[in-house]
Amino acid sequence: MLEENLSPSCSKCGKTAMIIKLVNEVGGVRFRYAGIGGGNGGGDLISAVKADAIRAAFTAPYAVERIQQADLYDDGGFCRECLKFYCFEHWHVSTTGGGHCPQGHFKRLDPHWSPEE
Repeated sequence: MLEENLSPSCSKCGKTAMIIKLVNEVGGVRFRYAGIGGGNGGGDLISAVKADAIRAAFTAPYAVERIQQADLYDDGGFCRECLKFYCFEHWHVSTTGGGHCPQGHFKRLDPHWSPEE
């Protein structure tokens, strides 16, 4: 099994912002993710097309368009305004499921959050 570690570093402290890994295995590519709002445990089998989108999104240079195409609910910790990644500590997560980056930009970080809650 070949594992690609695409985990970005926090732009504020240098720690791992999110865990993003692609594991080539018999039968496909397993996507492992642990982000601010949770993760997918042992991973999910994904298509080669989805794996390519994730690989493109989390390989420098980073671009908003590629991050969006990876289709992760929290953009892998990427702030679309700052164009930087931040870890859980630096997202300033609220109990409503959203958070603010160090520059004050808001992002929905929990896939189950809605403004009506």
